[in-house]
Amino acid sequence: MVGPSLSEYWESVEYFCALCREALPDVLVSFIVVGSLGAGDAVPGWSDVDAHLVVREATREVRETAARLQRRVTERFPAFQTDRGSRFCVFVHSRREVLEGSEDVSFLAQWDLKRIGVVACGEDLPALLGDPPLDKGWLDRHTEWMIGFLARERDAPSHWKGVNAIGFILSGARVAILKRGEYAKRKDEIAGIFTRLYPERAATLGRAMEDRLRWPEVEGDEAEIDGVYEEATDFLWWVRSLP
Repeated sequence: MVGPSLSEYWESVEYFCALCREALPDVLVSFIVVGSLGAGDAVPGWSDVDAHLVVREATREVRETAARLQRRVTERFPAFQTDRGSRFCVFVHSRREVLEGSEDVSFLAQWDLKRIGVVACGEDLPALLGDPPLDKGWLDRHTEWMIGFLARERDAPSHWKGVNAIGFILSGARVAILKRGEYAKRKDEIAGIFTRLYPERAATLGRAMEDRLRWPEVEGDEAEIDGVYEEATDFLWWVRSLP
């Protein structure tokens, strides 16, 4: 499954901003890129675009308009299209939700916005964000969700099994270092901190990182994907057990 190029990632962001200025001129506050693209370590063909569309009020009408604009981006950049939706992922929130937090805007979403958020257009909201406290309960619930997801998706196509297993190992490693009070988003930074804190588990993370970088080769290796899938579940249960 061929994904978008790095230049297409940023071109799509600029295009979405232009669409928002035209379709949502009275409610658009900001469009902020996060994820690996915001952190600067996106891997073409693997990474998604993850971004927050911040509006004055996140009404049903605004959400429907945003979804329509998202579809227009995917039509213009067909490499984003997959059999499970678009790689161009937009989360719609009100300005108040982003600044104050909410059920849909976790402490970690706020931390990421503040530290690695790239304002593609609109107000510089990351500059206004404070530092909400670490919420270990949220981290545990997130880890449990990943464990449950892997259990439900055991019979998924090999491509998605690999994507989920590798992604969840990386996410689980991040949870593990967060539980020790360390923050990182770039994969190399996560790996460095994780290896220092948990050397006995570093091999699992190293395997996932290598598979991510070699994804075009790994994607067709069912034995490797099955192996990393099983390892991911064991790894996440270990992460969940951490205090």
